Amino acid sequence: MTHPFIEKHGWTIVKPLPQDGSARSYIRLEKKGESALFMNCGPLKNISPVTSVKDFIEIGNWISSLGLRTPKVYESDLEANVAIIEDFGDISMKMAMENGEGVDKLYDVAAEILNVLQSSPCPLQIPAFHTSFMRKARQRFVDWYVPVVRKQKNPDGFVAEYHAMWDGIESTLDPYQTTFMHVDYHVENLMFLPGQNGTDCLGIIDFQEGMIGPTAYDLVNLLEDMRADVPLDIQKKLKAGYDENFLGWYRLLGTQFHTRLLGQCLRWAIHDNKPQYLKFYPRLLNYTKSAL
Repeated sequence: MTHPFIEKHGWTIVKPLPQDGSARSYIRLEKKGESALFMNCGPLKNISPVTSVKDFIEIGNWISSLGLRTPKVYESDLEANVAIIEDFGDISMKMAMENGEGVDKLYDVAAEILNVLQSSPCPLQIPAFHTSFMRKARQRFVDWYVPVVRKQKNPDGFVAEYHAMWDGIESTLDPYQTTFMHVDYHVENLMFLPGQNGTDCLGIIDFQEGMIGPTAYDLVNLLEDMRADVPLDIQKKLKAGYDENFLGWYRLLGTQFHTRLLGQCLRWAIHDNKPQYLKFYPRLLNYTKSAL
């Protein structure tokens, strides 16, 4: 389980952390009483934005320049695609709320972080949502969920029809405003940092696939999360003040998001041997029914 990069910098392995939905892996380290994480993003061959230490460093540096908390990078090797980074601990925003931290307060902080990210022009050369793998991945629903439910292969042309349907719906709205998108902005990618004030009480992780895209995407990700039920009064409060076009994109992108995850969770279970994501199905189905 050891790695030459860990040994080179004098750290000792404590334990590996649970695998998430990505190809990345994390190991908790210790040296002279200090804790850190070894982040292994996999081989550089055929690399995607999701698995790049270089992207993690560049986007993290920009976010931290805005006064927000991202993990410090202690050591990195861009060719090996590994790094040793600051350890924000094990208490996510979700866990903090389950442990009695104020739900309203933490969602207010998460919304304030999002406001800082979205009101700051991003100078980085990062992908555009409209032409990205993320938008194309809306077909996960027809690639995985539909054939499983129907117990038969999709007919010829079905995937193209599905994309055309969404394109037609999108054409009924005015173009969306663009901003920096975290892309995976939810209660387990915001880590609770006890004793800190303001936005410093939540550390931001897993931002390396960030891109430029619709302002509504990250908010709907936060408020309609497959991992947590957000009180309706909080949803209403954090959506207040937005115009009709924003709310149209909020609903459209949220519906695409939920249906994509219905397919993605099956893909994780079948293709990647990660059946743990199927536990989110009841919430995803409820979101989808409500959205439709």
